[in-house]
Amino acid sequence: MMKRFAIAALAVCALAWAKPSAATTLTFDPDGTGGASPFTASVFDWLPGNSMIVEHTNPDGSPTGLATIYFQANLGTITGSKTFLNGSAGDGSWFTAVAKFDVAVVQVDPVGDPDNTKSFVLPGGSLRIYADNERGNNLTGLGFAADTDAVEVLYAVVGGGEGNLDFNAAAPTPLDGYTDPELDANVPEPGGQNYATLTKSGQGSTNLFAVVKTVNTDYFKDLVIGTALVLTNSSQIDPFNQANPSGQFSTDTINDGGECGVPCVGPVNGLGNRIVAQSDANSSFTTVPEPASMTLLGLGLAGMAARRRQKKAQQQA
Repeated sequence: MMKRFAIAALAVCALAWAKPSAATTLTFDPDGTGGASPFTASVFDWLPGNSMIVEHTNPDGSPTGLATIYFQANLGTITGSKTFLNGSAGDGSWFTAVAKFDVAVVQVDPVGDPDNTKSFVLPGGSLRIYADNERGNNLTGLGFAADTDAVEVLYAVVGGGEGNLDFNAAAPTPLDGYTDPELDANVPEPGGQNYATLTKSGQGSTNLFAVVKTVNTDYFKDLVIGTALVLTNSSQIDPFNQANPSGQFSTDTINDGGECGVPCVGPVNGLGNRIVAQSDANSSFTTVPEPASMTLLGLGLAGMAARRRQKKAQQQA
């Protein structure tokens, strides 16, 4: 029914209309206070986390072909002149990434493989990075955005991108295959099957870029506004085996939680208008002047227009 629009867009949390040949190095202070020594950072590698697509529907319940993606994850490591482990500098050095953006979804092969779809990212969504005193909790979905002790260290506007996801024909399996309990005492997060939900099995990938609009210079010492934040090497997979599926997501990348996750996907994830997937991404930065970043944004818009014209021509043929 609605799954042909929902399936593909889940593949979304990394992107670049054009990937940089090498990451720009930045001076980064891991606790924002100067208590920990700043170092040169190039790649932010996020732990496996959560994505969710919510399909938009018409008043009669039919799909519109548009959907909203939610993403949240804890940092794993930052690599550069040294390797920084998330939280290793104490309070204020636990980092999370939160994103929300809209996509248009196209079914690739409606006859031979109806579960193979592509998504095209619509410009204008948001991506934020927060510093906190503890990690976010994947199971509850809380602690990733602005809770009581979080500090926003970066805000970027999504410019464009594309992704894909393909579910296979195998029988549904348990959604929550994450068996190892979290070891972090600040986040008592159990392993095991925390939900009765089943899921179709699938995998995908995506590329995305976002233009930095505000930055906290206590953390990012020399990051230039207008720099393109590029999320690359992102993958999405069901079932979850490296993280707990989330019960909720941030509604706006500012407030913590509020958008229903796993409890609202239905008995089989992959069939309804909400789909969750385990997402694994890393982030790098490439410095471009502000006019150039706006050109990238324009390329995203132009790409969307071209895809729509192509789809319309195919429908009329």
